[in-house]
Amino acid sequence: VASNLKLEQVASSECRGLLNKSYSKLGESILKLLTKDDAIDANITALESSGAPEKLDKCISLLINSNWLQEMLVIFGNETLFEFVQESKNIFDREKEIYADALVKESMSRLVTFIEGAYGLVGATGSRRVDPSKWAAYSQQNLDKILKIYTSREINELIQTLYDNMEAHFLKESNNNMREQLCDKLWSCIQGQTVSVYLKLYSLIDKHYKGSSVSFTKNDIITAFNSHKKDF
Repeated sequence: VASNLKLEQVASSECRGLLNKSYSKLGESILKLLTKDDAIDANITALESSGAPEKLDKCISLLINSNWLQEMLVIFGNETLFEFVQESKNIFDREKEIYADALVKESMSRLVTFIEGAYGLVGATGSRRVDPSKWAAYSQQNLDKILKIYTSREINELIQTLYDNMEAHFLKESNNNMREQLCDKLWSCIQGQTVSVYLKLYSLIDKHYKGSSVSFTKNDIITAFNSHKKDF
C-alpha cells in the first residue's frame, strides 16, 4: 500500500509539473499574441495627437484584451499564471494612462498645450527661475483669452464629448459586465487626468499669472463625470 501511495504521489507531482508548464506556455503565448504588433517599450510613447488613429486603435485593442486577460486568467486558479495576470495588469494600467491622456488633450487642446508649454519653460531652465508669462506665447493676455473659452458650461460639454468618444470606442460594441467594468476603470482615469489639468492650471496661475481667473471649478468637473457613471 505504501509503495502504491508513493507511486501515486510521484505521478501526481509529475502531472502537476506538466500542468504548470502547460499553464506557463499558455500565459506566454497569450501575452506574445497580445503584444505581437509592437515591442512593449515602443508602445509607451504617448499618443501625441489625434492624428494618429492607428496608435489609438492599438491602444483600444490592448485595453480590451489586457482587461479580459486579467479577469479570465484568474479563473484557472493556477499560481503559475499569476505573473501573467500581473503583466496583463501592467499593460492595462499603462495603456489606460495613454488613452486618457489622448482623449483629454484632444478635448482641451488649447488649454493643455498652454499649460504644458508654460511648465516646459520653467522645467527647461533648471535652477534659474523663469516667469513664463514674460514670454509672448505664454503671456497673461493669451492665457486670459484661452480661459474665456472654458466656462462651466463648456467644461460640461467637453466631458460629454469625452463620454461620447469612450462610448464609441467601447460601450457600443457589447453591453456586458466586463465591458462595463472596463469603462468604469477608464472613466475614472479620464476624470483623474482632467482634474490634474485643472490643478496644474490653478498652480500655474498662483505662481505666475496673478489676476487671471478660471470660470470653472474642480467640483464642476467631478459633477459632470459623476453624471455619466450611471450610464455604464
